[in-house]
Amino acid sequence: MPAHITVMYPFLSSHQLTADVLSALADLCGRTPPIDVTFRSVGTFPGVVYLAPTPKEEFRGLTEQVTEMWPGLRPYEGAHAHVVPHLTLAHTDDAGLVRRIAEEVEPQLPISSALNQACIFELFGARWRHRASMPLGESHGGASSPARGTTSW
Repeated sequence: MPAHITVMYPFLSSHQLTADVLSALADLCGRTPPIDVTFRSVGTFPGVVYLAPTPKEEFRGLTEQVTEMWPGLRPYEGAHAHVVPHLTLAHTDDAGLVRRIAEEVEPQLPISSALNQACIFELFGARWRHRASMPLGESHGGASSPARGTTSW
């Protein structure tokens, strides 16, 4: 999976990703303006190396809206009391690799960007595949690329 900021994981199963669901997500994305974000620091969770985004509120807001749209969903299945928005760089428990990633990335910070789309990825076995992309800030731009598997949005 490419570097990403998770809005909701796990999301709906592949067979639940109907045209109506994709349309609802496209509408949500269309109402959400592109997000100007800056990453100023490298952080870690157990098994994860990440960049911390500023601002965080827009990402929390998207997660809250998805939870309101699908009340049965909870970020990370409710495992964490508070969701910390973050751009995942790597999944590893190797302390040496974490240190090398931080040493390589930190001198390049801050990094700023305008995020202009949300994507759905599905897990097929051990590999993530792109399912759909939806532009931010555009009226009902739609979604693309059918596939199957476990999803992250």
